[in-house]
Amino acid sequence: MHITLKATGNNAGMISHLLAKNPYNTYDRTEKGARVRMVYTVFTEEEAEIVIQASPDSIDLVKNSPDSYDITQYINDREFVTSSLFCTYIRGALGTALNGKPKEDYAAWVTHPFALELSFGPVASDLPDAVVEGLFAPLGYQVTIERGKADYSFQLKNRSTVRYVTLSGHQTVQYALRQLLLLIPVLDNYKHYYISEEEFDKLKRYGEGWLQEHPLRELIIRRTLHFTNLIEQFEQSDSAATQTEKHAVQEQNHNHEQDQQQAVTGGRKATACNAAK
Repeated sequence: MHITLKATGNNAGMISHLLAKNPYNTYDRTEKGARVRMVYTVFTEEEAEIVIQASPDSIDLVKNSPDSYDITQYINDREFVTSSLFCTYIRGALGTALNGKPKEDYAAWVTHPFALELSFGPVASDLPDAVVEGLFAPLGYQVTIERGKADYSFQLKNRSTVRYVTLSGHQTVQYALRQLLLLIPVLDNYKHYYISEEEFDKLKRYGEGWLQEHPLRELIIRRTLHFTNLIEQFEQSDSAATQTEKHAVQEQNHNHEQDQQQAVTGGRKATACNAAK
């Protein structure tokens, strides 16, 4: 399971500061029982490519499982596919970029759109290719989907559900990573943890600035929260927050108009007084 992040063009090397990872050192840590590694395969001022890879412990994945008596629990794709599990493993390593909090000298680059190419996989998804493309294309990406080749000696299935996805487009590093960490679990539609209201915060933080206007917003929310009661709660809280924001903007605009009117009125009075003198 991996993500490859590649930036090209002038100042592409700045992504190392946004990721807070030294391009000449390999990042190698254990996160939540998985080995997470990040390595720059290319690094110049005009091109930078970093591979983020996670290797979970296959035994640890099934430890303390209620189905420990069943050997089929060891036969699954969790160890290999890019999923919500993978996103959990790498989130800590990407904290600086996700939060947009690099060193002060590089803070201006947080909002800089780079020419990015993001590739990840394998992804096991029940969504058709058209929907996969529909998740990313509205965000400004050109989407390429490839399927791994399989040569079976028997008829298993005509087409594999496992795919490799490549995205190309101009985007900030922060938005690109937030979009991936929110949408990869949507593709996989699998959650390895208890889904609660804590997911609301993830939707709001990672979806800020793009989710509200996304044409597949309902699908994203449904496959993130799964349960009807949570979906309804989120929609209610999101609607309330939107109304509050609208009222705040309206009040701000109203106050601005009043200030302008007072300034104009004050200017007229001053002109009248000067004329009277």
